[in-house]
Amino acid sequence: MIATLIGRRLLGYTIYELKLVRRGIDWARVRKPRPFARVRVQTVQRDPEFVASALEPIRDIAPRLEHSPEFVIPVVEDGRFVGMLSASDVAGALLTHPDMAAGKLAQPAAFLLRREDTLEQAAVAMADPHTPLLPVIDRESGRLLGILSSQRSSPCRVLGYHSQFNFRVVPQPCPETTARNFGTPERS
Repeated sequence: MIATLIGRRLLGYTIYELKLVRRGIDWARVRKPRPFARVRVQTVQRDPEFVASALEPIRDIAPRLEHSPEFVIPVVEDGRFVGMLSASDVAGALLTHPDMAAGKLAQPAAFLLRREDTLEQAAVAMADPHTPLLPVIDRESGRLLGILSSQRSSPCRVLGYHSQFNFRVVPQPCPETTARNFGTPERS
């Protein structure tokens, strides 16, 4: 007990933890695992429902946005990411300037992800309720590669991320075992 207290005070480790560290075992990583720090954005990104061209008029975008599950869409010009266009901005511009180009109305994204960024970085950015969609862009060319969104199809939701930084994996029960465990009759 005394050796443990002195070791933590002076060395930052107990003598037992120090033995593990000297053998090359990263004890801090074992004690506090960060599963989303190892998952890259490129493995969970998806294609957007649709992408607006910077020269496309608002009146052409509105009907497509009406049937889209996203409330924000990316805007590109010659394949390069320009900004984000929200449904409320489109609705406002539709009433006053329906011929306005989407590029003029697009707002810069609060966060830009790159393929090599981690899902942990994306989850921190998505914690902002004003960031429903994160564009994934190519580092060199600025080309839009995909998106991560806070909609129900989002990988962060599938993996169990919630906006209060509550990272957990939600297990999906197997229907056969659930039926047996709860005593409900199985269908044949």
